[in-house]
Amino acid sequence: MMITYGFQNLAAAHEILGDNPTLVAMYDNIVQTSLNWFFNDDSAKQTYVDSAGNTAYNWGYNPTLLGGEDSNHASLDVAGFYRAYLSGRYGITAAMMKPFANMYADVMMKGPNSFSGRVDGTDGTGHGAPTTYARSGNLFLTALRPDMYYALANADLPNKTTTSMDTFSRFMWAKNYRYNHSDTQAPTAPTNLTAAAASSSQINLNWSAATDNVSVTEYEIYRGTSKVGSSVTTSYMDKGLSPSTAYSYTVKAKDSAGNVSGASNSASATTQAASPTTNLASGKTYSASTTWSSSYSADKAFDGNTGTRWSASSGSLNDQWITVDFGSSTTYNQAVVKEISFQRVTSYKLQSSDDGTNFTDIAGTTGTTIGANKTIDFSSVNSRYLRLYVSTASAVPTVDEIEVYNTGAATNLVIGKTFNASTTWSASYAAALAFDVNDATRWSASRDSLNNQWISVDFGTPTTFNQALIKETTYQRVTSYKLQSSSDGTNYTDITGTVGTSIGASKTINFTPITSRYLRIYISSASSEPTINEMEVYNK
Repeated sequence: MMITYGFQNLAAAHEILGDNPTLVAMYDNIVQTSLNWFFNDDSAKQTYVDSAGNTAYNWGYNPTLLGGEDSNHASLDVAGFYRAYLSGRYGITAAMMKPFANMYADVMMKGPNSFSGRVDGTDGTGHGAPTTYARSGNLFLTALRPDMYYALANADLPNKTTTSMDTFSRFMWAKNYRYNHSDTQAPTAPTNLTAAAASSSQINLNWSAATDNVSVTEYEIYRGTSKVGSSVTTSYMDKGLSPSTAYSYTVKAKDSAGNVSGASNSASATTQAASPTTNLASGKTYSASTTWSSSYSADKAFDGNTGTRWSASSGSLNDQWITVDFGSSTTYNQAVVKEISFQRVTSYKLQSSDDGTNFTDIAGTTGTTIGANKTIDFSSVNSRYLRLYVSTASAVPTVDEIEVYNTGAATNLVIGKTFNASTTWSASYAAALAFDVNDATRWSASRDSLNNQWISVDFGTPTTFNQALIKETTYQRVTSYKLQSSSDGTNYTDITGTVGTSIGASKTINFTPITSRYLRIYISSASSEPTINEMEVYNK
């Protein structure tokens, strides 16, 4: 966004002079095209729910990078986006800007006078090195997240002074905005909340918009009493739920000053009965031979929504494919393929691969037509990659959904639940990251916290389980541990037969079935700050 500063200047200058409306329109169009690409195209950024349950952005230095922009360039980007927002020329709303503020408040702010070097909460060197101050462009974000005004002001103006004109001018703007926009009026409560089960693990919510004296910037979604996410629209998909389970929801509206409305009406729904097992393709990485456009990208065939789909590019009928990368070797024996919108495939086969380059046909999976819903069963295969290879089609092939199962697998009971920890290194190593079915992320205890550390899962209701799988992949530091259960989340009891010393890369712990609402791994001692990549819980 920093590259468009000059074009914003030129458009504004010619408009003030009134000398050349054609140039004003041309420069505005350049800026508008850049803004539209960022806000509307997922190839420009990542939009995700951060550890605080808020919507945030992650982006990179150039169009090929979707994350990890360093704090220096990010500050310039933020200033550019905010300037475009303030101008009112380009259709940017507060709701579109809010994820920048959430990113800074929830991800980059690690503590008093402690800020990460990159927008994803990690640190590097040079422009990506951590700082003890906030780069000045981010001062604008206090208008969208007033709760971080003092943290940024105290970091950038210690003793209320600064020698930086850049910091001083932006701070004075933020202070003046705060003075002139003292909004204490909360929005009205959302109304007409409805909940409908979309699958065995997903419930879709819809509601009528709230109103506010300034503007509603987002909605907070609560499952029971726990906040599970946020949305800038009047809908939300709650995923990762347990099959055949009743869930109750409320929604609250929030404005740019941080005022929160009362709760909406309560709405409940019960998830559908379980499929043969967990859909192994959910939440993974995807690719395709060709793509019609970003609206029909490969991930649309794996998002659990039959209203979206992948399509090959225009004119590409034969030898097209879409692939799921499970991230590690995975066992599966069934695929469900849905060709609902347009039934065009005339011959296909499933293929597996360990490297994503060399694929082998899976025996017994070759066929002709697919139709609206085809279940393909085959002998168990273990591989990292699986792809549907469309040999021929009557027109450009388009697949609405692909699901992958291992029909003998058990359900991981922690999916979509609530998590806690004794201490946390930072928001980038939160407790939830030890339960997200991603070995590349992890929970870490806070600095110098070696002993008597723990992470816990709250199942929401009393749940029966008899097996835990713990992965200490990145750093193997635990020297003694035990599993404990609890009915109230405060008083824990040791689970017999679960005391041990080292965990290592992967340890499966079996025990007599326990029924409780809470489970935690208690780390009695460690050689350094303990860090757990993944914890899975089953009833087998």
